[in-house]
Amino acid sequence: MEVIPEIAGPATSAQWTQLWGTSFGSAAVQPMRRSAHAIATFEDNMYLFGGISTNAADEDVEYNDTWVFDLVDRQWAELSVGDNRPSNRFHHAGVLHTNTTVNEFIVFGGLSLLAAKADDGTSTTSSVPVVQFNDVWRLSLMESTPKWAMDPIPSNSTSDVPDPRSEAGVVIHNDYLFMFGGIAYDEKGDEAPVDYNDLWRYDLSTYTWKKMEPTGDQPPTRFSHSVALLHDNSEKSEAYLLVYSGRHLLFSSWTLLDDVWLYDFSQNEWMSITPSTSVPRAYTSIVTTKGSNMWFFGGYYKPQQSSSGYVYEDIVLGKFDFKNKAMEARHAVIESDAASPPLRYNHRAALWRGDSMVIHGGSYQSQLGDVWVYNTTNAVTTDAATNTLPLDPESLVYVLGAFIVTVVFVLLALLLRWRRADRRNVSLS
Repeated sequence: MEVIPEIAGPATSAQWTQLWGTSFGSAAVQPMRRSAHAIATFEDNMYLFGGISTNAADEDVEYNDTWVFDLVDRQWAELSVGDNRPSNRFHHAGVLHTNTTVNEFIVFGGLSLLAAKADDGTSTTSSVPVVQFNDVWRLSLMESTPKWAMDPIPSNSTSDVPDPRSEAGVVIHNDYLFMFGGIAYDEKGDEAPVDYNDLWRYDLSTYTWKKMEPTGDQPPTRFSHSVALLHDNSEKSEAYLLVYSGRHLLFSSWTLLDDVWLYDFSQNEWMSITPSTSVPRAYTSIVTTKGSNMWFFGGYYKPQQSSSGYVYEDIVLGKFDFKNKAMEARHAVIESDAASPPLRYNHRAALWRGDSMVIHGGSYQSQLGDVWVYNTTNAVTTDAATNTLPLDPESLVYVLGAFIVTVVFVLLALLLRWRRADRRNVSLS
């Protein structure tokens, strides 16, 4: 029998604390490792739905299972939600909705490759058919046995609804769900994908969508971005939708955006925020804490002119200055001998107890299934964050390979020059 290491509670002096690892017990009940899923924390539990992984044959495996992780007792349990639940999907958006009368985990959109396999004959040999969603599902957390329920689909064909999409971002504000951005693929895989910069408001009581028309400059279209609800420090405590970085379609490829935007709910206006330094990231997940702070861990970065991408294991803090429309970006400092999560992207993060960032899953070379919590109150940060390229083993191979190629090229050039000089000397003699 394997023994699970004893771990202190979330308010320890440690910056990172590992709450779960797949090696903690091979016989323990736990979900399959995965990425591109959805999580939300409520009280001392973390709820998880869906996502994607690969099996031993390197085949995609999509999920529509629902799990809960006890963040204090550090135990997993699969919820028996029955057959009425969202279909298999990944790259969907998830968020917690809670007030005095309701506590629920909401899931929107996403895509599935497996759902399209039954219609393979309609696609070209070079395309990948997909099915995308624009449905809204709710997992009620009020009952002892949580159950899923899908919101009614508008019967009026003229009703405004967002296009089916994946890799969008959602937040809850004043009992409305706000959804921004995302990407839509042609279901047959024949047409080019489309990315969005539209902002939608969904009334959770009437099940109706409204497309917002904000004033001011608009953010570029994007997907794989991160969003969160951010509050300022004023007496009114104004709320904003925070949009951070992401990918933007550019011709037949994409580029990584290096920007920060805030949507002012009270003014229906977008504001561009100037970061103190460039830290563009996709496939990460952010949380916000008191003091108008934003936190994220890891993520993916690819320079525009490079064919290679990089995966990170750093923590970035963004401190917002609303008056000057600025954000100071800092890196958190982790002690060299302290435990910390390995690098990853496509993981998910959620806020716990107001000041701790919980992360789960993601991928790098293989799927991950660990759970970590970062205590932001114990954070030590640098003066400025930088997007320094990490020298992980794979990156080191690229660097060493480039170095070897350069050395060989120089040696060949010197050899060629020496042979030319030698022939010249022979002819002169």
